[in-house]
Amino acid sequence: MAKLYVAANASGKSVFLHEGEIASNLFRHLPGFDPVVVWGKSADGTVYQPGDTALAPPGGSRLLIVTFPPPHAQEGHADPADIGIEMAERLPGLAETFEADGSGMHRTPTYDYGIVLDGEIQLELDDGEVRVLRKGDVSIHDRTRHGWRNTSPTPCTIAFVMIGRPDD
Repeated sequence: MAKLYVAANASGKSVFLHEGEIASNLFRHLPGFDPVVVWGKSADGTVYQPGDTALAPPGGSRLLIVTFPPPHAQEGHADPADIGIEMAERLPGLAETFEADGSGMHRTPTYDYGIVLDGEIQLELDDGEVRVLRKGDVSIHDRTRHGWRNTSPTPCTIAFVMIGRPDD
């Protein structure tokens, strides 16, 4: 299991504030889908706690690591209603940005930076344009409507940094 190390400046000296394992957030209704909010802060410096909104608030940030399962892992399991309920429970705030049709299309009011850590995935925009991203590729979004689709035979893991835009 991966570990998280958080360091900060305390009275002019670098110190470790937190060290611990990064817990899994595997979905029951979508086997292999593992969206983990690793860390986050609000504009006032409040540290993210499980149950807080997974969506970066204005002036705040979130670090997520998401593993998207291959299509064969989803066969016979992907009931959009059950997935939607689980998404709302596990990713409050972020879940509400997804469209109700089960397409996976969504738009967040954030700046998003995505880095593919492993595997490959398709990124679809609302005009139907699709790009295949592979390990090491980076995507940047500014309130774009988009969806992620793993059509490969293996899982894909992406690190996302979400920065909450100031209220427009």
